[in-house]
Amino acid sequence: PGGEREVLGNPLAPETLARIVARFLDEDPSIAMIAITGGEPMVQAGFLAAWLASSPPRVATLLETNAIVTSGLADVLAGVDLVSADVKLP
Repeated sequence: PGGEREVLGNPLAPETLARIVARFLDEDPSIAMIAITGGEPMVQAGFLAAWLASSPPRVATLLETNAIVTSGLADVLAGVDLVSADVKLP
């Protein structure tokens, strides 16, 4: 936010991600949705569930997944508004 840079350790704590997301939303009220994507976000289902349960973003949340990893899905879905599943056929 604001062109600032911050070096953070890896992995982040859910509270740290919540703070960062809140700063972006505070600085840009035009943000209407957060997309959770990456390699495959469901590989980090425990982290995502903890973050979404403890500090849900105040805007809609999209989970973009390849729909292969289902472990922990129910816990993540509780904090997600929309799912985009990119199903690939063999």
